[in-house]
Amino acid sequence: MREALPVGTALATRGLVNTLPCKRCNALESTTHMLWTCPFARGIWTIAPITNLPDLDQPNLSAKQLLQLAKRSTTLPHVGLTSTPLHPWLLYSIWTTRNQLIFEDRSSSQDDVVSRAVKQAKDWQQAQHEHPLGQTRKAHQQPKPSPGTYQCYIDGAWQAHSLSAGMGWILKDDEGRPITQGSASRPYVPSVIAAEALAIREALTANHK
Repeated sequence: MREALPVGTALATRGLVNTLPCKRCNALESTTHMLWTCPFARGIWTIAPITNLPDLDQPNLSAKQLLQLAKRSTTLPHVGLTSTPLHPWLLYSIWTTRNQLIFEDRSSSQDDVVSRAVKQAKDWQQAQHEHPLGQTRKAHQQPKPSPGTYQCYIDGAWQAHSLSAGMGWILKDDEGRPITQGSASRPYVPSVIAAEALAIREALTANHK
């Protein structure tokens, strides 16, 4: 959506190449062209098992606008995708197929691209059913601190060329309330790990005072 994909027009804008035409049809390769309007991409969207596609012939649509329109598409029931949309996987499959053609000189048919997208979407859907997001987050929750204990949060930054370091810390009680916090800097620190160790010491020293 941010036009960050390194297609021909983006690379030319960044001064990396003069131009990079589409390897399939030799037209100017923009994000919109590569994902939607190239004859190869058009064929993929035509045979894909989805309905309510956006009108690809609308002039001057940005990639962001086309993506927003694609969200309105509906996957046909026989595919078996009940909780995962297909269009993101079609886009991803078109992109990776384009890269395989450019960097590995490997071509895929339009049917291959659609089949790969459907399989990836089904794999993703199955993974969400096996590992729901709520369960994943619960498994990684930190245990509640014991009464009377402290929680110490630190961070350190280090510059290799000057061997100087900055550090920050915050101490909290067992209820998560801040007790003390601060920051400091030091010269002649040998590494970022040393900077973080010094941050711990500064936090403990500040609390002791």
